[in-house]
This record gives sequence, structure tokens and C-alpha cells, in this order.
Amino acid sequence: MRVYGIVILTSREKAICRKLFITLLVLCFSFVSLTPAHASISAVTASAVTGAGAGALGIMAFLPPVAPVVVVGAAVVGGIGGVVAWWEVKSGKEKSQIEEIIPGIKIDEKIYRDHILDRHGPDSQIKGKAKFRPGFNIKKEIGETIKNPDVVKPNTDGRPGKIFEKGYGQPIGYDPDGKPVSRMKVVVDEKGFVSTSYPIK
Repeated sequence: MRVYGIVILTSREKAICRKLFITLLVLCFSFVSLTPAHASISAVTASAVTGAGAGALGIMAFLPPVAPVVVVGAAVVGGIGGVVAWWEVKSGKEKSQIEEIIPGIKIDEKIYRDHILDRHGPDSQIKGKAKFRPGFNIKKEIGETIKNPDVVKPNTDGRPGKIFEKGYGQPIGYDPDGKPVSRMKVVVDEKGFVSTSYPIK
């Protein structure tokens, strides 16, 4: 055993520290690789803190005596950071990534991914929804539909915003019954954000 300040680590305790060190280190690298580039600051910070906790345990397990309160405290904080980072990644708490597709009109990447692609993309598994065909550049054509629409009208049911529609003269997707359709519908809210888009007859 070795004495670290007032803490005595037995061989068994040192082995546990080594295992925890490796675990936190793996978690740290996992969070760094899995956390999206636009993830929230808390997730990124938690990933860094997890790495700090791993380093603290590594010091306890492998290096000469150091102040035990500092090391143990850092290790505990690192573990908490790991839990926070895991929850952030698991629950998808991410900052919105806003893209201006044409001047004055923006699209939120999270809305595009979680609503438009998830419901109306070619790989969508949701039944009863119109879907774009594979290879159709949805985001690009959203901009084209807004710039060069065949029809512009108020949103339905008294909701704020506008609807833009454009015909393509050839199938761009399928209606909820699986029949080919050749028009695109884009809904833009009162703040200039695209709220949805899907193919229509």
C-alpha cells in the first residue's frame, strides 16, 4: 500500500482506481466523438470535465503521492460530468443551428432533421405521410420553391405564416397512399422560419 496524504490506498483500491480511470477515459472519448458539433455548452463542458476526472483517477492510480482531497474531488466531479454529458447526448439537448437558405428565410437544422426529414424524407418510417423521393435535394428545393413559387397563400386554419407551392413537372415524391406527386409545399412562419415541407399533388 502507499500513503497519499492522509489516505491509504491498498493494492485493491489502486486496481479499482485504474478501472475507473479507464472507464472515464473511454467515456470521455465517446462523448467527444458522439456529441454533435452544435451540442450545448453543458454537454461539451461535461465531456471536458469527465476527461479531468479520468486524469485525476489516473494520478491516484499511477503517479506519486498528491493531495487526496483534490484528486478525489476532481474524480467525483468528473463522474458527475460524465452523467450530464451522457444525458445531454441521449436526450438530444442541442443548440439550434440556424441556416439562412435565402435572404430573409431561415431553417432550423433541428426542425429540418427531426420534423421534415423524419416525417417526409425518403427514409422515413412514419406511415400516412407524404415523402420525398430518394435523391431529391429537399433543402435546396425548399429555397427554390420560396424564391420561385407558383402559388403563395396564407397559412391554413388562421395560423400565421405563408404557404409556398411549386410544380416540377415530374414526380418529386409520393403522397400518403404511395402515388407519385410533382409539387412541393413549404410553410414559413411569421418569423421567416421554415416550419415544414412535403410533396403534394
